[in-house]
This record gives sequence, C-alpha cells and structure tokens, in this order.
Amino acid sequence: MDTGDIELLLNRENPKRIIVGRTGAGKTALLYHLTHSGNHVVQLSPHDLSLNFIATNKVIAFFEEAGVNLSPFYVLLWKHLLVVELIKSKYHIKDESSYNTFKRSISAIVRKKDRNKELALDYFEKWGEKFWLTTEQRIHELTKRVEDSLTAGSDVKFMGLSLNAEAARKLTQEERIEIKEHGLDAVSKVQIRELDNMLAVLEENIFDDSKDPYYVAIDMLDEDWADERIKFKLIRSLIDVVNRFQQLSNVKIVLAIRQDLLYKVHHLESAAGFQEEKYKALYLNIKWSKEELERIVELRINKLIKNHYTKDSVCFKDVFPDHVDKEDSRV
Repeated sequence: MDTGDIELLLNRENPKRIIVGRTGAGKTALLYHLTHSGNHVVQLSPHDLSLNFIATNKVIAFFEEAGVNLSPFYVLLWKHLLVVELIKSKYHIKDESSYNTFKRSISAIVRKKDRNKELALDYFEKWGEKFWLTTEQRIHELTKRVEDSLTAGSDVKFMGLSLNAEAARKLTQEERIEIKEHGLDAVSKVQIRELDNMLAVLEENIFDDSKDPYYVAIDMLDEDWADERIKFKLIRSLIDVVNRFQQLSNVKIVLAIRQDLLYKVHHLESAAGFQEEKYKALYLNIKWSKEELERIVELRINKLIKNHYTKDSVCFKDVFPDHVDKEDSRV
C-alpha cells in the first residue's frame, strides 16, 4: 500500500531521511523499495562495516571508560566511510587500475585553483590507494590510527596501566583528569582535515548531475552488532553525519532505526550541548491509522485467497465481521 513515504525519501529536497518506527512498522520495507527504485543505491549495515571491532578494542574501551569524548573520531569514521563508498559506487572502483582511471578523471575536473579543492585532491592522494580495500579494512586502519595517537606520549606510558576498561574503572580522580586531557588532545590530532573540503567537491564536481542521484541505505542498526556502550555513540555520530550530508543536492543518506533505540541514543548517551530539536526535521515517523491497517489486511487477504476461493473482492469485514453470533467482535 502506497502511503507516500517512499516519495518523501526519494525527494532529495525533503529533509526526511531517518525512518523511525516500532518493530514491524515497515522501516525495512521502505528501504527495500528505495533500493529497488531504479536509482543508484549503496546498501550498508553495521554487520558489513564490522563496527564491533571498535567496541571490542581495549584501548578505545579504556579511554571511553575514563570519560574521554571520542565522538570526533566516530564522526570522522562515518564521514570517511560514506565518502569512500559513494565514490567507489559512482566510479566503479574495485582495484588499482579502476582507481587510476578515476584519479585521472577527477584531476581533470577539479583544477587546482581553489585551495579548498586542492586539499580535497590531497585527500585522494593520501587515501586513494586504499579505496578498493574492504570497508572492514578501512575501519581497522582508522581505529589503529586513533589507538596509536591515544597511546602515544609519556603521559600514558609512564603510568604503567593496563589499557582496558577494567583498569579505567580503578583510576583515581586525578588520574582520570590527566588521562581525559591527554585523550582529548590525542583525538584532536586524529583528523583527516581534507575531509572538511570533500563535501564541496562532491557537490560541485562529482555528484553534480540532478538527473543522476545517489542514495545510501543503512539498515539493521537495531540488531545486536556491538556493545550498547559504543553502539549508542556510533549511532548518534551517524545521525550527526547524516545531517551534515544534507548539503549535497544529489546525494541522500537514508537510515532506519527503531523508536525506542532512537530515544536511548538521544536521552541516555547525549553529549553536552546536544540539541535533539535540530534533528527532528530528519525523522520520518512511521505510524498506521486503524483504516490503513484494515486496508493492509484486505490487500493481504485478497492476495492470499481471492483467486483460490472466489473471484469477488474480499474486504476486511468479510473475515472480521462486526458481530459473531450476535456478540460484538470489536470488544
């Protein structure tokens, strides 16, 4: 049954891009229709991304437990993954040869007249040779990069601590303050600064054809793919990145999330200064009226039995009458 929701998702100008609903509301069905809409759609799930690698990393767990805000790293991770997956899809990058073809193409398009775009080309120079790696390999690489930054420096090494969550729970207040300062400094150094300029290049030079839109569909966030301690923070960072990608006219990131999980993300793991209101325009809330539910039942009944038992249309009240043996069946 067409409720008009798929049209909202396909409309790149419409802000609705986070499908929210209870279990069984039809979130995955909407993503299925988006994927089969005839457009370019990149499908991702947390299982494909092996995000549990981050959740089980002992160094990450130590600094998380110590209170270090690693959200900048998670935002960086999502931005990098989405940029790479979109470019790989558009230019069919699978190996070094296909990447070199893309590199020649983008170098011809993006002239080094604009300093910002020059930095974006530096991004391709720096990360291009890894474009055809699996998504899992890229996550491992970036996680290793932040891990090395967090463990570097005498501040941590001379403490003689085991870097795991258990050790972090035993820290004194003074040690926790010192480690938080070190962690914040380390995370600030783990940046791909060229990424800040990539969205402009994607908008103006790569995904610049309004007749050739690209979508990214992200599902299965509700499943058990990581410890909740990290899971909520990764989802919150993903929502932040989805919001930032709105500046791309011909690219739309669409994800599905269960209503109770979204509540936990916002209210149990919200960072200081987090403003839920600025994300509400992104939400496509899936709700069904009584009439719509009855219509769905009718469609399913007709699909199942019409041709087998009768040539007439079967309606809801044929199967669920208002009264049975003079008793009100609606009670």
